[in-house]
Amino acid sequence: MDEKETGSKQPPDSTADAPSPEVPFFEDDFESAPRPWKDYPIEVGKTELVDFGPLRLWWKFHQKDFWTAAKNPDYFEQDRPAEPRGPIEEDDWVRLALEEKFEAVRLSPRLPDRPVVAQPETPLEMRPGSKISLYIRCPLRVRIDLVGKQEMSVGEVPSVLLSNTWFGSLTEGELCYWISSSAARQIEPDPWQPPYLAICSVTIHNHSEDDLKVERICMRVNNLALFEHQGQLWSDVMEAHYRGGPEISEVRPTGRVPSNASGAKKICPPRQPLKEALVAKTFRTLRSLPGLLSGE
Repeated sequence: MDEKETGSKQPPDSTADAPSPEVPFFEDDFESAPRPWKDYPIEVGKTELVDFGPLRLWWKFHQKDFWTAAKNPDYFEQDRPAEPRGPIEEDDWVRLALEEKFEAVRLSPRLPDRPVVAQPETPLEMRPGSKISLYIRCPLRVRIDLVGKQEMSVGEVPSVLLSNTWFGSLTEGELCYWISSSAARQIEPDPWQPPYLAICSVTIHNHSEDDLKVERICMRVNNLALFEHQGQLWSDVMEAHYRGGPEISEVRPTGRVPSNASGAKKICPPRQPLKEALVAKTFRTLRSLPGLLSGE
């Protein structure tokens, strides 16, 4: 394959936010993370390939440079055609010029870099003073690092191409990702769950004097940490305290996992740690949708 000019392309998602230097990416034992999340020893000249569900990720070291390529078909393509496990098209490769020597390629899980929006299996109605928990299976991003005497962040690749969605009003909304799977009231660890999915949960408290009717919920996964328990990845629980008004709530991560993942090890800090509760729009309710309630 003909080589490209050094630095002619940037690594995938090379501008993605890196963790704070004060907080190591893997805070505990890296080996506790389930495969394929691990260090891959470098073999010069060998092309490596790892599958993360829809995502296929290739890399190689050639003439002191690090080459990567990724293919990720649309999430809704159920029957992905088989692809050769050899070199892909020349234009798919991205080349990163290196000056140092590295010993391994580290593939690490990361939650999405924006909040995700999901909807319950059916719209929910919460009585005043009540609380419920909702769970989603959230597709992860693959972080690529080079490991040696020093570590170098190469970038991130999404394991699943999520659709963009706008949450909130035109003047006070924000850009999020849309999760097609429903938010469930209960969830159990699944030994067959693909490693590119993490279980994320939110506990909603209705402190208002009115019923809270939830049609969609914005889960701020970019403020959550990742944990591992028996080969399953979990986030810590996000709490949302609703006190009335236009679907605004106090949101705060708890730093703890659900009870059915008790004893989980923390393997990744949040992208954007919150030092205090965030006041933000969290719900889209039936009340906010014109024409869905009697008398509107």
